[in-house]
Amino acid sequence: MKHSNNNQESIETISVNATTKKRIKELDMVKGLVIILVVLRHINELTGISGLDNFYTRFFSTFFESFMILYFLCSGYVYKSKGTVLQDIGKKAKDLLCPFIGYGIFDTAIYFLRYIVIEKQSILWFLDNTLTNFAGLSNWNIRLGIAGNNQMHYAFVPYWFVLQLFAAFCLFIPIEKMVRSKGVAVRILVAVFLVNVSVVLNHYDVQHTLTDTFSSSVSLIFVLINIVGFAGVLMIGSLLNEIAAFDIENQPVNMIMIMMICCLGIGTILFLTDKDSTYALQYGRWGDCGSYSIILTIIGGISVIYFLAVCMHFARKIPGVENFLCYLGVNSLSILMMHFIVAETICWIRGYWFDVYHDPYPMEKISISNYLITVLGTAVILFIYMELRYQYIRRKQNRLEKIEN
Repeated sequence: MKHSNNNQESIETISVNATTKKRIKELDMVKGLVIILVVLRHINELTGISGLDNFYTRFFSTFFESFMILYFLCSGYVYKSKGTVLQDIGKKAKDLLCPFIGYGIFDTAIYFLRYIVIEKQSILWFLDNTLTNFAGLSNWNIRLGIAGNNQMHYAFVPYWFVLQLFAAFCLFIPIEKMVRSKGVAVRILVAVFLVNVSVVLNHYDVQHTLTDTFSSSVSLIFVLINIVGFAGVLMIGSLLNEIAAFDIENQPVNMIMIMMICCLGIGTILFLTDKDSTYALQYGRWGDCGSYSIILTIIGGISVIYFLAVCMHFARKIPGVENFLCYLGVNSLSILMMHFIVAETICWIRGYWFDVYHDPYPMEKISISNYLITVLGTAVILFIYMELRYQYIRRKQNRLEKIEN
């Protein structure tokens, strides 16, 4: 399966072993599976299902932060410098910020239709909220001040991930350049240091301290705890590449079985000790570990990835599964950017669209039928979108081949 050169390379790049340079399809399949869980997680929030206390919501609560870590580990795993620090950061800006701006403009057009054309809100109110959404602030404070309860609903929630990944790369790339030639031991120490800086920042609640210092909230895009920690995770991913940790096909069966048992053990411990049944932007909160749950999340993330990679290794034998999940994994950024606005619009049309963090969520609006309709509707629209996008890329490739010939 060929992967075209486009602005999704940083997250959706082909997984490469440093020595053999062959694609590790298991990782693409894992990303495909996880992007399905990401879509379900956000639909859980939109439909209020996330507020219920059951095994399904507990699963997402416990493991979703580990799933999120997967993308940072994979991005570090496949990272290769293409030039100077500025050149590498510039490439990441093109890969990540261009789709963010493009999809952001698309979402804004949808909101313009709803809030200006249909609901007749003021242009200033719309501008205030649009700038707020792009910057990840609680409010922009332009003339209107705080938007308060009248703040615009928005589908930018998944986008924070893209911007945080870019911010983490801006920290990771120069550090990686400095220590790349220093040996594995030094790089391990640097990775541990970055993660522990994240722990300290979390322990002293630096983000909220900064927020309270300024009249306008500190941007959710630049969460210091996450950026420093994610830079450490990128470094860990780069180190895992050195030992081809996720190249399951070339690992001895005994090693695979031992790792599987360890991963299942870690996953079981995390699930049984997690006492936070709600979603959080931070890494997760297990047991009484407090800030050190950040470290647990990274360990859990590596365990989840390896466990799923082994599962995908065997799932490849099932006809159609490999192609389907690889396709989703390679296009995970497009799905990430599109799915929320699609699901949100379905909820809006059917009359049960509420703020993601609405508390309390109207219980009479929570129903399995609403949830299933949103899931199925989102899946159908995304499938049509991805098929149209695939056909567009194929036509573009064919034109280029004709020109070359």
